[in-house]
Amino acid sequence: MRDIAVAQLTNSDLRPYRLPFLQMLRERRQDISLTLYVGQALPGFGAPTEPLKDVPVPVKRVVNHFWPKGRHRVAWQSGALAVLRSEAQVIICEEVVYNLTVWLIRLLHRRFGKRLILVGFMTREPGNGPVAVVRRALLRWLRSSADALISYTDSGRRALEADGTSMEKVFVSYNTVDTAALEAISESVSEHEIEELRTQLGIERPVVLFVGKLIPEKRVDVMIEALKLMAHPPALIVVGDGPERARLESMVVGVPVLFTGAIYDDHVLARYLALSEFVVLPGRVGLTCVHGFAASRPCITTGIGGVAQTPEFEYVADGENAIVVPRPQPELHAAAVSRLLADPELLVRLRQGAISTARQLRIDAMVDGFASAIEHAAQSRPRAE
Repeated sequence: MRDIAVAQLTNSDLRPYRLPFLQMLRERRQDISLTLYVGQALPGFGAPTEPLKDVPVPVKRVVNHFWPKGRHRVAWQSGALAVLRSEAQVIICEEVVYNLTVWLIRLLHRRFGKRLILVGFMTREPGNGPVAVVRRALLRWLRSSADALISYTDSGRRALEADGTSMEKVFVSYNTVDTAALEAISESVSEHEIEELRTQLGIERPVVLFVGKLIPEKRVDVMIEALKLMAHPPALIVVGDGPERARLESMVVGVPVLFTGAIYDDHVLARYLALSEFVVLPGRVGLTCVHGFAASRPCITTGIGGVAQTPEFEYVADGENAIVVPRPQPELHAAAVSRLLADPELLVRLRQGAISTARQLRIDAMVDGFASAIEHAAQSRPRAE
């Protein structure tokens, strides 16, 4: 097959956990030449403060413009024409309705002789209100122009099938991190390092860990309130930063909560995971659940009926690698934390389930699904709009 030049426009900055995926794609598919057009997230929304080093593919910066004022949702990116005029035969954009740049590329990519791939959740907007109906209609129209669709998980593929999408152009690229590398890093953490960290932090009680952006969707406030209901609460370590941090810190009265800020070094984070009994994710789980699984750490989280979960929730199995409560209520999370701390056998079983899940989520499948979508798009014939 001839070489394929690909341009991918991303809403937010490039995160360290994506580097192994990019490296494997480059090594395994030398016929695919990928260039990333990367926007910068707002400070405090999980963006590394320093540019990443040793990125295995070319990276070009674009300027993000956000809406509404003071929020983190991308309204426009400066790189649309640069992407359209590039040498790429295939353009990859995120499947979102709020980014006007995606719509511009959707309207003009044929005129520039490009093929279009959309990547994202692919799950349908819940509810029957006017906003949900309009958003579903816009997503259908956006997807109709794509030569290939990449869903993060099987749930997205099933949603597309139920929506009448042609399955020939649907591919699943299981969204994950380099679980093999993270497992090896976790296994290398010594008991001495764990006790050294415990002493450094001044913590003598059991530890539970939250990792993620401090935004309302993560519901860290629920876990802080849950600790207040417990007679003997564990220490909660919050790894991450974001606009919610000041409010969350103001809530910490009489309970043992430590905020570390964001940690991007996997070796450092592995020590915090090793120190913890399990991970607590009262809101959206994101890829943090997978990171925890790779360290044999199950999670406590809220089910889909209680919060708007991310596709990665598909990897969470109540009673196998997690405890899932129905609603984001402090009472329910306090009970779940108490239950898991008081039942060593259950904790051991969930830890075994966690590492078993991590070993099923290697980045090989992610690379294969991504590359297959690119091949399909590159070989597709131009269609009338």
